Amino acid sequence: MAAMVKDEESKAEAREAIQRFNEKNSARRIQPIQLAQSVRMREKRIREAEDGVYLPKKRRDAVEAGRFAVKE
Repeated sequence: MAAMVKDEESKAEAREAIQRFNEKNSARRIQPIQLAQSVRMREKRIREAEDGVYLPKKRRDAVEAGRFAVKE
């Protein structure tokens, strides 16, 4: 989220936390490519959300099934 709002201080804190995580979990290291993918996918989910809800394209039919819960 720090990358999305361009908060350099928070980005540095996140990188430090990731570095500590990677030192303790060498078999499950977080790679820079994974960070970039995470930011891209978060932006995509926000962009494609409808009424505050994100559903994958294959599951968009579920919106109609859930309409019973919306007060008109």
